[in-house]
Amino acid sequence: MPAGNLVAQYLARSIRDERLPASFRFALGGRNESRLNEIKRSLVALCPKCQDAEVLVGDNKDQKSIDEVVKRTKVMISCTGPFMLYGESI
Repeated sequence: MPAGNLVAQYLARSIRDERLPASFRFALGGRNESRLNEIKRSLVALCPKCQDAEVLVGDNKDQKSIDEVVKRTKVMISCTGPFMLYGESI
């Protein structure tokens, strides 16, 4: 299971178990929208509140798309990997 999916599941469980403030929001980001929506569905199964999570599509080979994703965030956690191959642009 990719690291990003593990992080997303951890956030979903934390929201479900009320270990995060009610105002906490997060989005799922990546290059494959259908895969992101699949992950989102699995998170909603863990925690219905995750239905509110946005899906943000950006590709590390397209700096403009990455810039657009970053503009919509306050904090970004990159789980891309291997980082040396894919992560520097992010």
